Amino acid sequence: MLRQRLVGLRLLFLFLGVVTSFQSPSPVRHEQRLCATDKDFVNPNPLLETAVDAAPSFKVGKRVKFGLLSEDVDPKSVDRSRSATRRREALRLKASRDLTNIDDAERARRRKVGIFLAFSTAATVTYMVETNAGPLSRFAVLPLFALTAGYLESARTGL
Repeated sequence: MLRQRLVGLRLLFLFLGVVTSFQSPSPVRHEQRLCATDKDFVNPNPLLETAVDAAPSFKVGKRVKFGLLSEDVDPKSVDRSRSATRRREALRLKASRDLTNIDDAERARRRKVGIFLAFSTAATVTYMVETNAGPLSRFAVLPLFALTAGYLESARTGL
């Protein structure tokens, strides 16, 4: 009895799937979409608004630090000579060719953080093994391992 009902439900869902596939698609709507760059956009969730505002901004005059933070670039520290401008242009060309978006200094910072996290992860795993931590508590090291791998891969690839 139950088996017959399940077979009947499966056939019903299959039939409905076939019927709905023959319907005409809904018309494309060209609505104005609000995004973070719109001046009228107000995030209804204040917690999310705070998180978005705290994220590193990739605007002119900003520099990313450690992958999570951003800092202002002092305009006076920027060398405006022709040779420096040519060097920056060559770096932009190389970055677009190699599909990278962070400079060598940021890559070095991320490599240092990745190495530090690798040692921290290894120490945490060693401690857990030595203290006979349970299998579920050993999973707590996975986010640390993922963060380590992310920083080291970002330093390697420049992304």
